[in-house]
Amino acid sequence: MANHESTQNQEPRPPSFKRKALRLWDEKFVQPAKQLDNHEVAYAVGIGFWNGLLPLPGLTVPSQLAVLMVFKLFNKRLGMSPVQFTLSFAMHLVTGISTMEILMMVPYFNVGNNLSEYLLSERTSCSVTQMMDLWSTRGLLYTLKHLPVCILLALGAWFLSGLVIVPVLYSITRLGLAWRHGEVLQQEDDDETTGENNDSICMPLIEGKKNFPTHDVLDDLPFR
Repeated sequence: MANHESTQNQEPRPPSFKRKALRLWDEKFVQPAKQLDNHEVAYAVGIGFWNGLLPLPGLTVPSQLAVLMVFKLFNKRLGMSPVQFTLSFAMHLVTGISTMEILMMVPYFNVGNNLSEYLLSERTSCSVTQMMDLWSTRGLLYTLKHLPVCILLALGAWFLSGLVIVPVLYSITRLGLAWRHGEVLQQEDDDETTGENNDSICMPLIEGKKNFPTHDVLDDLPFR
């Protein structure tokens, strides 16, 4: 008896750190993310993936903040809510884990090498192989003097690539979300139709049951 009373009087355990973290994640991100429309999700995916390819590893977040500040000057819808920014940061992780951020540095520097013909008085040596050759022939100091110019040209190539990457990813994401939304609505319509059919089948049985005799049928037998 005493053990039973002590069990009842025992206070409940406080939630664990894992449970608190999951609850906070659900309240601050999962639930608000469900309120985003297709445009907001697609925009976060496109901008996030493009910024994840920045040819300066480790500076993707400051780059995205700068890009959004500039874009927002033209249109307020080009800004991002904190939930959108978190979703776009997930795309940074995708490009980082898949090593796409590192792999895309080579083509960006190669394109920057081609841009130098139009933007500078002479063609620079911005490709990886050319910079290695420049290092071996002219020395490290001479190569480092050309590096800032090459980085600026690679950033220019990256910015130009956004004119293609962002619209393409935006369109693909919106189409996928629209298809998914239509599939969910179709499933809901099918469920409602199935429920209505079941109701139409069951209702006559229910109504007919009201006419069933409520007394014992043995009472109507002639030998009773």
